[in-house]
Amino acid sequence: MTLAMDFGTCNTVLARWHTAKRQVETLNIGAATRIYKYFLPNTNSWHTSAVIPSLIHYRTDSSRCIGAQVENMGFSNHNNTFRWMKLDLLKGKNRSRRVNGALITPRQAAEDFIAQVLQVATGQGEQNLVVTLPVEAFDSYIEWLQA
Repeated sequence: MTLAMDFGTCNTVLARWHTAKRQVETLNIGAATRIYKYFLPNTNSWHTSAVIPSLIHYRTDSSRCIGAQVENMGFSNHNNTFRWMKLDLLKGKNRSRRVNGALITPRQAAEDFIAQVLQVATGQGEQNLVVTLPVEAFDSYIEWLQA
């Protein structure tokens, strides 16, 4: 099955085609996921979407938490949290900062974030990956994604 990923500035979305329902569904990867409920225009039923806030926090014990886990633990604004990784990549800002004694760049944080998201997601049986890229960032991203 094919998994699609949009690594967003604020949220990352994983989606796949649900053959039986004949519709796209967003993927819930557990504690890192935030669920939004909403009504579509001209409907009377709730719909849900799963998003992963584009956040990664490096804990002092060398573990990492991502997405909604970071928000739920109150670490969104902590010095060990990266939150604007995509924006930094788009603008070519890759200045490292010290986190728990190590130097980490926004690029490394983005790679760690995506690796952790995909590790959980591909454990759910996905076989192929499609990644969206903003047109204005293609040149900046293509080298990064090929690495």
